[in-house]
Amino acid sequence: MNFNQKLSRAFAEIADLLELQDANVFRIRAYRTAASVLQNLPKLADEISREKLEKISGIGKDLAAKILEFAESGKIEFLEKQRKKFPRGFLKILEIPTFGPKTAKLFFEKLGIKNIRDLKRAAKSGELARLRGIREKTVENILAGIELLAKNKIERRPISEVLPIARKIVRWLQNSGTVEQVKIAGSLRRKRATIGDVDLLGISKNPKRVMEVFVKFPDVRKILGRGKTKSSVLLTSGLQVDLRIVTAESFGAALLYFTGSKNHNIELRKIAIRKGWKLNEYGLFLISDGRKIAGKTEKEIYEKLGVKFLSPEKREF
Repeated sequence: MNFNQKLSRAFAEIADLLELQDANVFRIRAYRTAASVLQNLPKLADEISREKLEKISGIGKDLAAKILEFAESGKIEFLEKQRKKFPRGFLKILEIPTFGPKTAKLFFEKLGIKNIRDLKRAAKSGELARLRGIREKTVENILAGIELLAKNKIERRPISEVLPIARKIVRWLQNSGTVEQVKIAGSLRRKRATIGDVDLLGISKNPKRVMEVFVKFPDVRKILGRGKTKSSVLLTSGLQVDLRIVTAESFGAALLYFTGSKNHNIELRKIAIRKGWKLNEYGLFLISDGRKIAGKTEKEIYEKLGVKFLSPEKREF
């Protein structure tokens, strides 16, 4: 891992820790943006002068100073201070890719969960499922994530490592002729600096055949789950990849929903409710009679809501 990748992870961690503390969304976004910028710099940041760093879009004076601090000492004092605000074991929970900082915070505040052992106990005892907004499938995913983490089969990886793998799977599906369309979703589409797992979303008239092709991808080590419209696999690299097939009429809504972020989705749903509508992964509907008014594309949904379209990387708040 080179200097830029290490620094990118550090900035991504700061963003997560600030999100746990309900910090200013723009400040959180600044760290996530910088983490992404660092992944794409053609030159190592410690080889760039402070003056030039400050002029890079997405960096600025404050973050340039932290980059130099990291280059000189190997750490960032601000990050160290944020880490001390939480139990040491709690930070390990953030490495589980099946949920984000907000959910981890909910578990911490409502159930006093301070480490992975607490989380596993609460999941198996049914405590997690009793929390508002936590579904049975969420609990199953958390337990699967804990198991994989315990076996050192997953870790958050730099986007530069994950993106080529995801694109390779997309090409595999496209070349099979089984899908009409397939796109990358999740945190990878939002260009997070580090990625826990990969979400893919597709359209097909024969979902069963798509799943057969997907689980036969050459790098698949283990099939974690296989259904009619969704399957999950573990690659030889330890990376988990999930594929969902949806209808063309709902593709835009599903892509919006599964791209996230969770907070962005919540804000859009609030706008829809104020208009007397309901927004979910299937589309935008009138609450009064259930009539569908949008769903084929993301832009269609944004336009109906009267909200300016945001590119995926700007939905990170």
